Amino acid sequence: MKKYSVDYWINKFNLQKHEEGGYFCETYRHKTLFQNRNLATNIFYLLPSGIFSKFHKLRNDEIWYFHCGSPIKLYFFTIEGVLEEHILGPDPEKGETFSLLVPGNTVFGGQVTEPDSYALVSCNMSPGFEYEDSEMYSKERLLTEFPEYTEFINRLL
Repeated sequence: MKKYSVDYWINKFNLQKHEEGGYFCETYRHKTLFQNRNLATNIFYLLPSGIFSKFHKLRNDEIWYFHCGSPIKLYFFTIEGVLEEHILGPDPEKGETFSLLVPGNTVFGGQVTEPDSYALVSCNMSPGFEYEDSEMYSKERLLTEFPEYTEFINRLL
């Protein structure tokens, strides 16, 4: 399989900078509304090596699907305050998975595991994504809400 560059994907899908880090474009928004919400949305999300997908929380469940590139490690602070690590990638023999559920109200962020690479994924939400359902987390807020993980947070950020 041909190895494409970050710039190739940005241009191919007209990706825009994402406030979480990386690049994205919306690929689908269900036309049907339920309680003033689209039933589902989908995006392409490209995360280059060296850029951290900033910690944030979404109100609803989100499913990530790996497409190509290098594995991406996602860090969850669960509703119970437990730190979990998950790897989205192409090799199940290494504990990687092709898709991953991020439960609603989970604080999460991530990074590509290999240098000089990227991860291209899709993210699907139902009900559909709206910016008011997203909450960004600063390092200071993480340290305040998850003090038992101070060493981890300081090492990562």
